[in-house]
Amino acid sequence: MSRPVMPRSLRWGFWLWIVVAGLLALSAVTIYFQATTQNSNPASAIGFAGLLTVVAVLQVIFTLRLPRGKRVAREMLTTIGLIGGIPLFFRGLSSTWVVAALMVIAVALLWFPDSSKFFRTLDPKPGPRGRR
Repeated sequence: MSRPVMPRSLRWGFWLWIVVAGLLALSAVTIYFQATTQNSNPASAIGFAGLLTVVAVLQVIFTLRLPRGKRVAREMLTTIGLIGGIPLFFRGLSSTWVVAALMVIAVALLWFPDSSKFFRTLDPKPGPRGRR
């Protein structure tokens, strides 16, 4: 049996997650350099930059598992996208709205019907345990 082709919506979602991870990494670098060049106490800004870096790395790790149809990758990216993306809408900065919108769109693309069929084919859920 041949391996199913990754659907278009999932390909778009894949590249959108890569772009979001790049934007988060760029934000982390910017925040870090701004914090280290100012004369104030930069500990919280450096900590936030570190958090953004970790989230960006996790996004890349899970995004690279999407073409193999791993459900855990879709579930983790959904969690990151909803917990991280929705609050960004309420931050008040237009630049965060863009990242938030991209994250929510990327989550939606992972759950389109053709994407769901792809995941069901390559990584089906195990049956119920203990029932016979």
